[in-house]
Amino acid sequence: AVQLQLQSEKKSLQGKVKQLEEGVDAMNGTLAEVKTKADEAAKLAADTSRMVVETEKVEAMKRHLSDRDSEIAKIREEIEKVKAESQAQQEKLQEAEYRYQQLLKSTAMQSTAGMNMG
Repeated sequence: AVQLQLQSEKKSLQGKVKQLEEGVDAMNGTLAEVKTKADEAAKLAADTSRMVVETEKVEAMKRHLSDRDSEIAKIREEIEKVKAESQAQQEKLQEAEYRYQQLLKSTAMQSTAGMNMG
């Protein structure tokens, strides 16, 4: 009877050991899954971090380009002003030249008239 009881306990213990081993195997599988998900999460976090850095770089480049565009617009305005001033000076010069030519003609005519009279 003791032997039957021992055999029964042995079977019971073997069953519990088998159950515990299956539980350990299941936990190992879950652990591997969790590690894989943690690795994926770490990669995703790294990618996201890289993307944030890249986005910041792109934004900085956009600001830089915007500043450059503003500078170019100012320079173009200045060039247009200089062109307009140059055109105005050119017109004044032509006007002065025309008056000078008229003065020369007038002086020449007076000189000629003075010679003819004399």
